[in-house]
Amino acid sequence: SFPVVNTGGAGAVGGAGSCCFSDNQRVVFEAVHAAQVAVIGALRPGVQWSAMHVLAERTQLRKLIEAGVLLVVPSSGSGGSSGSGGSPPASSSEDNAIIEETLDAMLEANLGAVFMPHGLGHLIGLDTHDVGGYLPGADGIEARSTRPGLSKLRAGRKVAAGMVLTVEPGLYFIDALIDPALADPRTAKFINEKRLAEFRGMGGVRLEDCVVIKATPSAYTATAASGPAAIEKESFVENLTLCPRTVQEVEAVLRGGAWPPESDASPELRRKWCRPNELVPGGRMTLFDLPM
Repeated sequence: SFPVVNTGGAGAVGGAGSCCFSDNQRVVFEAVHAAQVAVIGALRPGVQWSAMHVLAERTQLRKLIEAGVLLVVPSSGSGGSSGSGGSPPASSSEDNAIIEETLDAMLEANLGAVFMPHGLGHLIGLDTHDVGGYLPGADGIEARSTRPGLSKLRAGRKVAAGMVLTVEPGLYFIDALIDPALADPRTAKFINEKRLAEFRGMGGVRLEDCVVIKATPSAYTATAASGPAAIEKESFVENLTLCPRTVQEVEAVLRGGAWPPESDASPELRRKWCRPNELVPGGRMTLFDLPM
């Protein structure tokens, strides 16, 4: 469970009793949202689906480092911050290199699967969980991995134009997975146990979007991560899931706001943005009215 209504919490808009995320809920939700953005931004014909799963794990682990749940542990002889005092600085190329090195080590130790024990997504076709993920002879076909997390992946092939896939990263806090990770020196060294305890019992979050892979990219305007400046990007994805996906969008809907709103708060997700009164005279819309 991940109840948001009436959680209030420090820093929540409207204070206690409002329809807002707590600070720790925001950490979890925004980590999963960041993983979705990263994967959708990287998807294109020819990429390996298993690489997208690893990208989702890596993105979420980085967010947990930023939140102080996980620690930066430099390899022997490396300088920089250890992260033991909280979120590590990332103001220099050296610090960032150490973080990337730590993320490599975390993935090697299968720490990503402790928090994302499921596969990133699956093919959609005649069946919701369609067959063909490990189709013999398919382009880039891989044997099903035996590694935690990757072993749950429902496809081991290259992404191709025309494919319809789910992109559904998730972040969970499951005692049956956390306790062994704390008991294993290979993973325990990366975990801030005191900070992690704040998330136990929270449950988790998964965000699932259905996307179409296009043969050619389309341009769109995004917001730079470093500030409000608009930047032009290209995407090979069309996202057919028009649901609230940012903290601000979810909170607005919980407070009774209209959905969808006038503007897209996360253009990087490539959602097919539309409003009912723009599609159907009178503003009444059914699933069959959505543009495809």
